[in-house]
Formats: sequence, C-alpha cells, structure tokens
Amino acid sequence: HMDDAMVSGLSNPLFDFMRQNPELVKRIAGIQNE
Repeated sequence: HMDDAMVSGLSNPLFDFMRQNPELVKRIAGIQNE
C-alpha cells in the first residue's frame, strides 16, 4: 500500500495519528477551513 509505505518512511507520529483518527482529522480540517 503506497500510503502506508510513505507514512512509514516519514516515521512521523502525526501521520500515525491522522491514519488512526481520520474522522477527527476531518473535523479539525473543517474547523480550520471556516
């Protein structure tokens, strides 16, 4: 899976959080877009 490989390569805890909490990320993004 390309996205997983990309995230693993970055070893970024933020990306791990985003992958594990997609709905929360969408809500945060929506708040920032207002």
